[in-house]
Amino acid sequence: MKKAVIYARTSSDDKDESGKRSVSITSQVKECRALAEKHGLSVIHPPFVDQDLSGRTYPDLEDARLLSNSDDSFNSYFSEVIKFQRKKYRPELGACLACSDIEFIIVYDETRLMRPYQNSFLGQYLIQRLKKSSIQVLTVKNGIIDYGKFSDRLVSTISQQVEDDIIIKTRQKSKESLNVKRNTGFLTSGVCCYGYRSTGHQTVEQVEEEAKNVKLIFKMYAREKKSINQIAKHLNSKQIGTKKGHTWHHNAILKVLKREAYAGLRRNIEGKLIECIPFKGKEIISAKEFHSALHRLRTNRNAGKTRIKDSDVIHPLSGLVYCGTCGRRMKVSKAKSFEGKAAYYYVCYDHIHLKSTDNKACRMARILERSANPLPSSPKLLAHKGLVEFALPLCAKALIEALSGEDKVDEAEAKLLEKENERSRINENLVKLGMLLKDGKYTPEAFEEVSKGFMVDIKKSEEEIGILKEKIQKSKVPYESDEIVKILGDIMHNRVDANIYRDVVLASLEKIEIHPYSIKVTFKDKSSFSVERIPERNSRMIPDFGMHIDMSNQDISSIRYIYKSIASDIGKGEISISEIDRKYKKNRIYTSPHLKIYSYGINPKPHEYALKVRHRKPNRNYQEMLAANIVAGDKK
Repeated sequence: MKKAVIYARTSSDDKDESGKRSVSITSQVKECRALAEKHGLSVIHPPFVDQDLSGRTYPDLEDARLLSNSDDSFNSYFSEVIKFQRKKYRPELGACLACSDIEFIIVYDETRLMRPYQNSFLGQYLIQRLKKSSIQVLTVKNGIIDYGKFSDRLVSTISQQVEDDIIIKTRQKSKESLNVKRNTGFLTSGVCCYGYRSTGHQTVEQVEEEAKNVKLIFKMYAREKKSINQIAKHLNSKQIGTKKGHTWHHNAILKVLKREAYAGLRRNIEGKLIECIPFKGKEIISAKEFHSALHRLRTNRNAGKTRIKDSDVIHPLSGLVYCGTCGRRMKVSKAKSFEGKAAYYYVCYDHIHLKSTDNKACRMARILERSANPLPSSPKLLAHKGLVEFALPLCAKALIEALSGEDKVDEAEAKLLEKENERSRINENLVKLGMLLKDGKYTPEAFEEVSKGFMVDIKKSEEEIGILKEKIQKSKVPYESDEIVKILGDIMHNRVDANIYRDVVLASLEKIEIHPYSIKVTFKDKSSFSVERIPERNSRMIPDFGMHIDMSNQDISSIRYIYKSIASDIGKGEISISEIDRKYKKNRIYTSPHLKIYSYGINPKPHEYALKVRHRKPNRNYQEMLAANIVAGDKK
């Protein structure tokens, strides 16, 4: 007895030549089993079934995956229509073709096995595979198909193209028909909205109780000016449910207010309101009431009464700032600055959500993100700098490289490496194809056709590699000292592009911990340092600072944090930042091969200040850290 396997498949858009839905999996398997008995075939395996997978996709086999990567027609179809990576290959078809010692594959019709897209390699691949394995296809509708015979191959190819043309034309006609219905005011789908039920083709009727609730919703919103949440709360208090019996919420009310069918209207393909024929004479509200509610919805949105997202604002330190007390990540909050302007702050919400014992310390960690006035003229505001200005000089070396064009060189080098890897992958795929040809799994004609695409890709990659190498060679020019001075000015005046700054700071810093009276910075190499914050009014400021880069050695920079005891002298012009080293004692708080950080002057005792002004308990973690810093400073 001859051996056979059954293969069945359905997809979401399966239709036959007449436009009707294709046969279900159960019916396909039943018909195939009956056909196997009729022909005296032994089915040696349970049916192979692929559900919701297109007949245009390849079987899940190694050589099929390799071929699909160079199939431009298939990839174009997949990216435009399917888009889901898990639906790119048919695993059950791959297992079916991998079966050994079988003579027949039984399918309902040939489209269950394949429905190749125009100019795709799929049809030729499957024909070659079946021909090589001497497997015949037995169909319920058309009998035996032997791809070893020229006539069967010719008929198969022609029928596939004809059917593909029929599918494309049917879809186009269906789309045009739906557009005509939509433009003439008829429904293009069933009725599934609160307040109505369907009574047959293109006819509806009101549901009395639901219609009353729709009128109430429009009355409360358009006339009584109630909010959407107030309406939902009222309906839920009266135990009035939605169509499915659920409670009302904001989006459910919003859908009712936006549904033009209640006024006997619908939108055409251009989005304009026209009369809806099935709802004519069965309106729940008037067109005037609907437009009144729609106008209020638009006005509220345009007036900014709904929540506004600051999506255009870039927060370069977002994700790096943590509360030093509770350890939770701090979030950006919008508020008014001391000057009365809108400003962003990093705030710890732990004291709100968890109500922890240290919630006061969490609240005191609040810090300004960016100063509204980077160079204040008043000496009293010398310390009024934001966290962005504070972190800028810590990334000075990386910023200079980025702003001098070296980041573009790195980007080009990364792209060059990517292109070289891509060329290597293409060469490897070409070698694999050659091995398949050698093993007899490919014919010379098929190999030649597929390899043409690989050769085109290789040539294109080599051209791009040459362009990138030339670009890198031209860009590797050392930057001059006057360019460094200009960049330093941009850094100190906070004129660095936010996108560049974010990329650099993410590559340089690991974490910024905000304590009530100090800031701890951890670099990517796990080294860290701490700077005390200065109490000022009801806030804790960042100390003023200066930055210097040694022109003789561009890799070494130094930062000087200046505290209140000498800040007034600098503000009055009595002393320059360059003279600080000679006049004041410095305390080195951080050292690395590229960066040295010093502090100058005396910071008012923050924990004593807190006890005196706010009667708060001193932060134990802060006291321990302060003592450690003093000991470290004495040792240095």
